Amino acid sequence: MKKSIFVLMVAAVMSFACVFAGCASTSSSTTTKEGEEVTIVMHDNCPADNAGAILAKAGIKAVDGSYSEETSFTFVGSPDASSIKPILTYTTRCRSIQQSIKSVSDSKTCTLEYNTKKDGTGIALDLSSSNAIILTLAKMIDQNATTIYAIYKY
Repeated sequence: MKKSIFVLMVAAVMSFACVFAGCASTSSSTTTKEGEEVTIVMHDNCPADNAGAILAKAGIKAVDGSYSEETSFTFVGSPDASSIKPILTYTTRCRSIQQSIKSVSDSKTCTLEYNTKKDGTGIALDLSSSNAIILTLAKMIDQNATTIYAIYKY
């Protein structure tokens, strides 16, 4: 009994030491300097050769008069939860386009991926959740990538 209490105490002390030393940190390190502005440009890349995509684009424009296929936002320093709202809006629009393509397409399938290059040869980006977006932004900053393209495969 005394031995297990001692082991637990040592583990607790080691954990606190790691936290204070920074070895238990989960934050991402980026190459941005404190106060440096980063602008991310996002392209919804809406296909012009698909009826579903054209309908989705018209619907988005009807709801949001300021809609543009290219949008951007700027944040300062390292990405955090407040940095991702524009990306969440962007991914919602892209998923709407994807769903519309699926509903009108003969094959009824359409995958949606995000990349730093329009042709998909750049860095694959994970925009599936808030945490994934923050990590993806940090990865983009580290690799000097500032553009996001939606890629629809149908």
